[in-house]
Amino acid sequence: MDELVTGIKIFAGDASLALNLYYYIPAAFCRIVYPEPEYSNEIVLAKSGKTIRTHSLADDKIFKVVMEESSKSYARDNTADKIVSILVHSAEFDALNKALHAGSSLQDLGFSPSVYNL
Repeated sequence: MDELVTGIKIFAGDASLALNLYYYIPAAFCRIVYPEPEYSNEIVLAKSGKTIRTHSLADDKIFKVVMEESSKSYARDNTADKIVSILVHSAEFDALNKALHAGSSLQDLGFSPSVYNL
């Protein structure tokens, strides 16, 4: 994770933005590729295993832009290799994948807020 966040930080020029992008891009792609489950509109921000606060994605301007740009990117290039390389960083995709392998259907899935460690 550190190497990827560092690369994003160099590109974005801001550590906080880099961390947001690291978490938000995979979450956005999961929601775009698999729209059927009910996703939480909140995330939990934690440090050292303790909740700092909850955060509303519906009110987050960065998340909204990431969703828009990820949708455009997916429409332009949705090759399996590209999508999987992004989705493997998503906690929601990991949970979704485990549920599907256990026999659940996409329409029956609902997610609690993801926990993002700072």
